[in-house]
Amino acid sequence: FPWKLLNMYQTWLISYSGLLGAVGGVIICDYAVIRKTVLNPKDLYKEDGDYTYTDGFNRKALIALAGGIVVALMGKLHSNLAFLFNGAWFSAAFISFAVYYFLMWKRI
Repeated sequence: FPWKLLNMYQTWLISYSGLLGAVGGVIICDYAVIRKTVLNPKDLYKEDGDYTYTDGFNRKALIALAGGIVVALMGKLHSNLAFLFNGAWFSAAFISFAVYYFLMWKRI
């Protein structure tokens, strides 16, 4: 198995960039658009602060993350969508940004 990973290292790197692109899209949207570059460090330590979510997880961010990853990896499954996989970071970042913005628009 490890030797197969060396033969397809480029595919692994592109897949990994799709994951990181989705994370980046959520972070950029949350910081630049939702919070308007204003952070409140004191609320990090409060149980009812700005950064408190249900069960400790921001479910909307997880949904946006999953959406970005799925769209980026769809290009690997269908040849007509190969451009999504070849630009996995950008496609994942764009989709996760858009989904997170749509889910969080009430906080703006």
